Amino acid sequence: MPKIIENPTAIIIEHAEKILEQQGYEALSMRAIAKSCGIATGTIYNYFPTKRELLVQMMADYWETNFAVIDEISESGADLFFILKKIFAVIEEFALQFRDVWAGMRQESETSKQTERFHHNHDYLKRLAEKIEIILIKEQQLHPANYHYPLSAKELAYFIVQNQMMICHMKHFSYSSWEQLLQKMLK
Repeated sequence: MPKIIENPTAIIIEHAEKILEQQGYEALSMRAIAKSCGIATGTIYNYFPTKRELLVQMMADYWETNFAVIDEISESGADLFFILKKIFAVIEEFALQFRDVWAGMRQESETSKQTERFHHNHDYLKRLAEKIEIILIKEQQLHPANYHYPLSAKELAYFIVQNQMMICHMKHFSYSSWEQLLQKMLK
């Protein structure tokens, strides 16, 4: 009789995350995951036909969890710059956790020419910008005398997300310096 596995997707992802964190992207393989979690390699392929699909799911799970955190912070009534700093912490953690994944998937995309699906599944930056846009609109409505946006809230939200992502990769430019520039721009 075949072994019944309770919530195999969660088990596979949990072990993949552990391998990724402890050994890095290069060590992450379906075989390594199978060995780590005690699930047959073929069974893992039933849930995730490719390593890429597994990684995309891991990143999507990260963002779904953190979108809930961002929603909670934005509803707390906290200061705009406090909220943006918390969002930056989420982006920075993502960049740290998945830096090697991005590089590896990008290299694989260039060699296999399968970029369309890769980009389609990465709409979380767009969703993040949409959440920031809502926060910006709310702040401007609550404190109209305090915030004067030089761009539309949508454009400003994308500007914020893109710059926060860049700061994660450019360690010679601090978040506090960027925050000071943003404060001057919005006042």
